[in-house]
Amino acid sequence: MDKYAITHKTYNTTAQQFQDKFMNLSLYHNSYDALCSLLPTHANILDVGCGPGNITRYILQKLPSAQILGIDVSPRMIELAKHNNPTAQFTCMDCREIHAIQTTFDALLFGFCFPYLSQEDILEIVADSASLLCSKGYIYISTMEDDYSKSGYETTSFSGEHMVYVHYHTAEFLTNALHKHGFSIVSLTRQDYPEQNGSISTDLIIIAQKL
Repeated sequence: MDKYAITHKTYNTTAQQFQDKFMNLSLYHNSYDALCSLLPTHANILDVGCGPGNITRYILQKLPSAQILGIDVSPRMIELAKHNNPTAQFTCMDCREIHAIQTTFDALLFGFCFPYLSQEDILEIVADSASLLCSKGYIYISTMEDDYSKSGYETTSFSGEHMVYVHYHTAEFLTNALHKHGFSIVSLTRQDYPEQNGSISTDLIIIAQKL
């Protein structure tokens, strides 16, 4: 079983535990507010790696007329997302297949999706995102910042003994990828995240606009 399959299995197995921990987490609300302030009232949004629909639910509280499609590779996450957001649309899909979606969006959300993607896959996804966005559309990315060489298998605060493969990315890598595919950086912020073992990790949040 490869690293993606192991990670996907863990998220499907622990979907309820993930929801219990993160569904109402307010730590990133300021960044969602910043994105919402840039979007039209009836924005068409793709929530990639949507999990139980926690970001979708918050966005719909701010933009109730928005049209949101959420995708996730985990069937159990999709079940939870549908229950939590009855007015949104959800489907089971690997984020590496977004090039198959036949519509365009005002915004693409990648809320902590990139920690589970290699650099090679991110480069392809950023290119696909440029094709999926309307003119002047936005991409939202949150991830864990550190040197890529530190990537590897880890347990998480919600997964118990189940492992996930975490990829760390740097601001330099992500901004270079975005610039290469015609994006302008609107905002780049960092914030501390307290881990269960007492250590502090760094979250990186980027909003960029397609030019």
